[in-house]
Amino acid sequence: MIFRQALASDFSSIYQIEQEAFPSNPWPKIQIEEAMVQSKINACYVLEKGNEILGYLMSYHILNENEIVNFAIKKSKQMCGLGSIMLDYYLDKIDSDSSVFLEVKRTNYPAIKLYLGYGFEEIGIREKYYSNGEDAIVMKKIKRESNVLV
Repeated sequence: MIFRQALASDFSSIYQIEQEAFPSNPWPKIQIEEAMVQSKINACYVLEKGNEILGYLMSYHILNENEIVNFAIKKSKQMCGLGSIMLDYYLDKIDSDSSVFLEVKRTNYPAIKLYLGYGFEEIGIREKYYSNGEDAIVMKKIKRESNVLV
């Protein structure tokens, strides 16, 4: 498996995964396109095996703060440990003593379990954050020196 920066040619796979993973609340095409443009503050990564995109992770980075803004695994490959693999790769890429933030649907129990297992802590609630009225749990983790995550 390869964890790499997304290319423009990955757009259709990422968009398809987005539609499958979030059928009631997917990001619009334009939002995904904008998030895929690599810059100093945002990045989009994919996990690839062979010629198949298995998942993607989009993040923003400003100084020593990172935010995972979108993260999904192909529906047919969910619950196979790929979320952990992607999170491992991503956390290895960011600088020590950096904070990582994210929001997750209150009812997305598999994702919450994954994040808690990596030491993310709940720091707040965004009420009615999602378009369907569901709350978001705001989570944070600090990456310490030597890839030790706390």
